[in-house]
Formats: sequence, structure tokens, C-alpha cells
Amino acid sequence: MKLFRRNRKAEYPESLEPPKNARIASAKARGAGSLREAGDSAHEGVGDDGSGASQGRFGPRVRALGRILAWGIFIGGLVTGSITLGRAFEEFVRSSPSFAIKVVEIEGNAQLSDQEILDTSGIAIGDNIFHSKGEEIEARLRRHPALRAVSVERVLPSRFIIRVEEYRPIAIVALKELYLLSREGVAYQPLESTDGNDLPIISVEDAELFIRDRALRQRLLFEAASIVDAIERESGELLDELMEIHIRSDQRFVLRFFEERTDVFLGRGDYPTKLARLREILAELADRSLRASRVHLDNELRPERVTVRLKLSDEHR
Repeated sequence: MKLFRRNRKAEYPESLEPPKNARIASAKARGAGSLREAGDSAHEGVGDDGSGASQGRFGPRVRALGRILAWGIFIGGLVTGSITLGRAFEEFVRSSPSFAIKVVEIEGNAQLSDQEILDTSGIAIGDNIFHSKGEEIEARLRRHPALRAVSVERVLPSRFIIRVEEYRPIAIVALKELYLLSREGVAYQPLESTDGNDLPIISVEDAELFIRDRALRQRLLFEAASIVDAIERESGELLDELMEIHIRSDQRFVLRFFEERTDVFLGRGDYPTKLARLREILAELADRSLRASRVHLDNELRPERVTVRLKLSDEHR
């Protein structure tokens, strides 16, 4: 019989005492396991071919492309609708009675009648106002020889305004036919029955050369027009008495007047000064009760010298 009895070690509760020889995972190992678990959950469903990763990478691009396509379809619809609406509106304005021409106003004409200008323009009352463009109407009007400048204005819904500037005739050019001469030196249209009865005649000594040489013709007609203009400005009272401007074969100008039948040899150039001097000479002769048959203002070497040939009175003949 034993005096002493070995006490058995108190057993640990299962929850507190680990089993013998069991390894306890370190915190680092536990962390790695957690990461592995997180990674597994993050890549859950990802196949070996990486299809899941591709969907995650290209998904935003696909959505952006879809939005672009949607906007393209929307804008295309707007453009198509606008074109359709525009064509419908154009058809409406070209057929609506509201845009029929009711009034054509014509301004600036003194020689041509309103009806002649209207006929030349091609505009007809009742036509649609968009039937002809303004540029086309202006082009038709500019072909009229008597019109120097033209402008056309369309006033919606039913009115046109035509503004014209006519050539102003200042003389008649006598060639194979008679033509009206403008202030700009343009022989712009044939003389009609009642035109220019009170205008001076421009006659030409060498008509064949004048007709054949266009540059010469334009230059001499321009000078003739400038002489008429200078007479009107410097010696207005002589214009009513001017009968003829004769262009000699040497291209010098001679004036012939009605009342006194005086021939004035102007020569070439400086016409305003020569005409002012002529007015003084004729006034002085009138004060002396004298008349001149010829006045020479064509001395090119001494332009200030004037030669006057007097007419003999009836008692001295």
C-alpha cells in the first residue's frame, strides 16, 4: 500500500488546451491565407482562358462605342428630318399664292418707259417671287443698250424694286447710221424717229477709218463727249447754238454754230480753257456789232494766240 498517490494532471478544457503536437499557425501565415482567400474570391468565375479579365478590360469601350452610335443615329435623324422639312417648305413657298408677285417698282428711268423695263426684266405679275434670281434679272436688264447700271431688290412676300441708271444722250453720231452718244462717249443705241432732235451732230471726215479702227473711234468719241460737256459747263448758252462737232481727218475738232454760222477750230486738248476764251471773244465781238466767220484756237506752238476772221457786213460786200 502506497502512502502517496500520484495526482493526475488536471485536463484542460477542449476550448483552452490545444491538442498535443498541434502546430499553431503564425500571424504571417494566417495573413497569407486571408490574401489567398480574397484573391480566390476576386477571381472567382475567371476561366483559364482569361475571358473574365477581357470583359472587365473592354467593357467601358463597348459602352462608349454604343453611346457614339446612338448619338450618330440621333444626329442622322435630325439631318434627314431637316432636309425633308426644308424641301417641304421650299415647295410651299414656290407654290403659295402669298408669294406671287403683286408689285414691281421701277426707279430712275427718264427715257425708257416702265413697261419697256418690265418687259426687258422678264418679271411677270402673278409669277412666284422666287421664280427668277435677282442676278438673272439684272443680267437681262444690262443687255438693254440704254441702261448704264441696274440693281434689283426682292422684297418679300410679293414685291420687286428695280433701280436703273440710264445713259444720258448728249449728241448724235453720224456714220452709216445715226447713234445716240452718251456723256461717257458711248454710242449706245441707234437713233429712233423722235430721239435727239435738239442734240448736236458729230460728223466724221474719214468715216471708213473711224468705223474700222475701234480704239481710234472710242478715243475720239470720248473727246467729242468731253467737248460737249465742257461747253455745257463753261459756256452753257453756246450749247443751244451748237449745230455740229466735226472730226477732221487729222483728228482735230471744229465746232459749227447755228446763228452766226461760225466755225471754231479747237484743235486738240485743254477744251475748257479754249471754250472759256471763245466765250470772251464772242461777247467782245457782239459788243462791237461784229461777227466772226472763223475763230482759230488751234495754235499748238502758241496756245494763247487766237486768230479771228470777221464776217463782212452786207454794206461791205
